[in-house]
Amino acid sequence: MSKKMIAIMKKEFARFFGDKRLVFTTILMPGLMIYILYTLLGQGIMKQFAASEDYVYQIYTVDLPEAFSYLKTESDLEVTEITVEKESDVLEKIEAEEADLLMVFQSDFDAAVAAYDPLDTTQAAPDINMYYNSVSTESSTIYNQMYQVFDDYESSPTPTLSISETSPSPSISVNQEKVGVTKSGIKYHDLNCSYIKDKPNIIYMTIDEAIKSGYQPCGKCKPK
Repeated sequence: MSKKMIAIMKKEFARFFGDKRLVFTTILMPGLMIYILYTLLGQGIMKQFAASEDYVYQIYTVDLPEAFSYLKTESDLEVTEITVEKESDVLEKIEAEEADLLMVFQSDFDAAVAAYDPLDTTQAAPDINMYYNSVSTESSTIYNQMYQVFDDYESSPTPTLSISETSPSPSISVNQEKVGVTKSGIKYHDLNCSYIKDKPNIIYMTIDEAIKSGYQPCGKCKPK
């Protein structure tokens, strides 16, 4: 590179960096704008996929056991106890995003937990069935939170249930969604069935619950 070219480059660099406004508009401002843009986008995405801090979750329960009665005192939860006959009404509310979660406990849950022997392979663990709307941010959020609550309960000793500290922790079988139904349909479908795949407002439940609610198996996907 010739000395003349080097001199020209030095001169241009000196002119460029000597002009504070030019440096700001050419280097600093684009970087600042990119930072602000990505910050706002990140906040928007977080708000889209997270419930607001002051949101009160609408939870319905069937046969809520004493072990989880404390949920009724939580400030961010509105827990309503219902009978089995009201389950279908609540499922419609969940589909319409007017309710967030339905939890159905085994009727003798506390007694079943106390009597449960994890070494007895013929004995079924106490059941908790949960229903939520996967397209609703609030419904999905409280589902995940309650699943964690039950998971923690299962993995930790519970002296109030009169279980020996040397015994294995009580086990709970939380049935996750296995089939999907629609409000207007009469069939229950495998989650990959073309009849419900990518459709909004699908209600998820176990096959047993679908049958109890009067749904019939889809003849195309034949869920098992």
